[in-house]
Amino acid sequence: MPIDQIQGETTMKKFETGKSYFGRMVGDADQIIRVTVAKRTASMLTTAEGKRFKIKTSYDSTYEYILPLGNYSMAPHITAEKETA
Repeated sequence: MPIDQIQGETTMKKFETGKSYFGRMVGDADQIIRVTVAKRTASMLTTAEGKRFKIKTSYDSTYEYILPLGNYSMAPHITAEKETA
């Protein structure tokens, strides 16, 4: 039996235009990276500063995330779950 049938249907948390999200640095949790979504497509996100990032999906398909500083072992990631107030 597929896992979706056992646990019920899950919805993916997605980035939304006009909202801000944050992430923390792995080595220093006091450093916070904030991103405001200006525009998005199914696979790309554009920030208010004009930077573009590829949107990735978590391994269990519960949220989207981006890697604003690149992909390396301790790279911070910003998830659609961490919205700023």
